[in-house]
Amino acid sequence: MKCSLVNVSENLNLLCNYSCLYSACKCNGHASMCNPNNGKCFCTTKGIKGDRCHMCEVESRYQGNPLKGTCYYTLLIDYQFTFSLSQEDDRYYTAINFVATPEEPNRDLDMFINASKNFNLNITWAMSFTAGTQTGEEIPIVSRSNIKEFKDSFSNENFDFRNSPNITFFVYVSNFTWPIKIQVSFSQSY
Repeated sequence: MKCSLVNVSENLNLLCNYSCLYSACKCNGHASMCNPNNGKCFCTTKGIKGDRCHMCEVESRYQGNPLKGTCYYTLLIDYQFTFSLSQEDDRYYTAINFVATPEEPNRDLDMFINASKNFNLNITWAMSFTAGTQTGEEIPIVSRSNIKEFKDSFSNENFDFRNSPNITFFVYVSNFTWPIKIQVSFSQSY
């Protein structure tokens, strides 16, 4: 007998309906649904992959560790990136995360993000981000809900880019619905 898909709200485990064998999904906190026939997780954060949501898509510029946190897309400074989450395989995504490190110690860092649908935005910073593993506590600087666009500038004087060459900004985009198109950029142009 096949199990039907079941949405789970609090404990992020999936149990098939009572007529099945109650096999729980193990998705490392990165999925609220899985395939009831084989237990493969439907990861909800773009950039996290694997049957158990246990790996980052390193081949697509994502780094991090979903077993200890999450995965981040590495943004290049002075480029605009567009993420079009419109394919059928993207339908479970409700979050995407970015990381950026300023390259110029004497210039402010400008950030811009917009999307075709509303999203929640959290931006934090830390003193470094090494080999895909956080090495410092993140400090929150921006938190917005239900927005379609955000723009800000982070001063090189306030964040001391010159004396903190590994300072890193973390951008968490969440609570969006499929399909969605997201554009994001960090720049240090004059």
